Amino acid sequence: VELGPWRDKLVSTLSKGMQRRLEIARALVHDARVLVLDEPTVGLDAQTRARMWDYIAEVQRRHELTVLVTTHYIEEVDDCDRVCIIDHGKVLAVDTPGTLKREHGRTLVRASTDDESTAASLLARYPGGSRVDGTLILPVEDTGQVTEIIRTYGRQLASLTVESPTLESVFLGLTGRAIRDPASEAPTPNRRRSGGRD
Repeated sequence: VELGPWRDKLVSTLSKGMQRRLEIARALVHDARVLVLDEPTVGLDAQTRARMWDYIAEVQRRHELTVLVTTHYIEEVDDCDRVCIIDHGKVLAVDTPGTLKREHGRTLVRASTDDESTAASLLARYPGGSRVDGTLILPVEDTGQVTEIIRTYGRQLASLTVESPTLESVFLGLTGRAIRDPASEAPTPNRRRSGGRD
């Protein structure tokens, strides 16, 4: 797992990314056919997270593994074979990312405002909307609703972006809650990678 130069170091002295790679190596010692990873990138910076997924994909190809991963970072599951979204222990949907987006995804408007009454009005007007880290996330049905938001609230908004359906919008549509909103007690979407076997 590319940790040869640190073979004599104590685990506690390794970086978090190295410790994650070591955990994968420990699982592979048993010649596993299925690798189960629980939150493998939690606490890692964006660059290390990307490197970790590259490494997991390489290990999967090399060892013909099925990889089952749980993660709160829903953007990480976009290239998986299948995604399972669970809410409070209940499976809400299982399919390929593309199918989930087509069947359950929604266009999202992300808006920010310093005006609390504007934020409250938008959240009341667009059911299923939420606020995450100060940004309003509003599910909309079509571009007409986007135009309506701009016409009605444009002067009170500091920023506005429109996103095509994503797995985040699938999650919001199925659960009605933001993924990283602590008050929502967001569940863990499951990630499953299949490396030649199901």
